[in-house]
Amino acid sequence: MGALYHLDGECRKKAILECMEVLKPDGILVLAYINKFARMLSHSVKGFEYFNEGFNIYRGEGNLFTNLTPLEIELLAKSCELEILYNVATDGMAYIFAEQINNSSEEEFEQWLKYHYETCEESSILGYSLHGLLICRK
Repeated sequence: MGALYHLDGECRKKAILECMEVLKPDGILVLAYINKFARMLSHSVKGFEYFNEGFNIYRGEGNLFTNLTPLEIELLAKSCELEILYNVATDGMAYIFAEQINNSSEEEFEQWLKYHYETCEESSILGYSLHGLLICRK
């Protein structure tokens, strides 16, 4: 498993290609990424006065981490000749509903989990999750 959000540009691709060198045929490679759409939203949720900071992160300015969209990570994997098995939203919109989730009853929390598990691979909403995992096969 590799966290790509600490690498930028060609370093990301080089790291994947180096993983491919040691990965067995049909081996599984999991690429962790931070989603640029959700990073912007996570700042805006704190208050609209944080919107510009979030928008700068979205554009890749002044940011410690490299953020990618679900499509960008998929294109990167395909450029390395990986077969994409799953693109999974690991935390979904939990950052938006953190207080409600943390204060939920066990039954409410189970409903939240049920929703998350049923939607965590839905391509149309992958961009809402702060973190994603792209699961690939060599």
